Amino acid sequence: MYEIPSSSVYPDLVRLAGGPEPLARLALDKIGDGKPVEALHLTDVVLAVDAKNVSALNARIKAMEFLRQHTQNRVESGWLDYGIRQAKEKLGAAQ
Repeated sequence: MYEIPSSSVYPDLVRLAGGPEPLARLALDKIGDGKPVEALHLTDVVLAVDAKNVSALNARIKAMEFLRQHTQNRVESGWLDYGIRQAKEKLGAAQ
């Protein structure tokens, strides 16, 4: 509805959280709580600010792997496999 996307405030959220690391840790906590989609949202926030953040990329991979293990939808499985490969490639480049 508005021309400014919600992602425009992601840098503010990361700053208020004390940097990307607390959000990446929260993403891992969300996975542990069985909320991998919330974890993906948190990694979106971090990676929009720091695309090479190793902690957020690792959390993103874990969230997608969790979803992959729990889906029975073949189309979703394909998209998750693609997302996992992409995140692993970015992680390799970031290290």
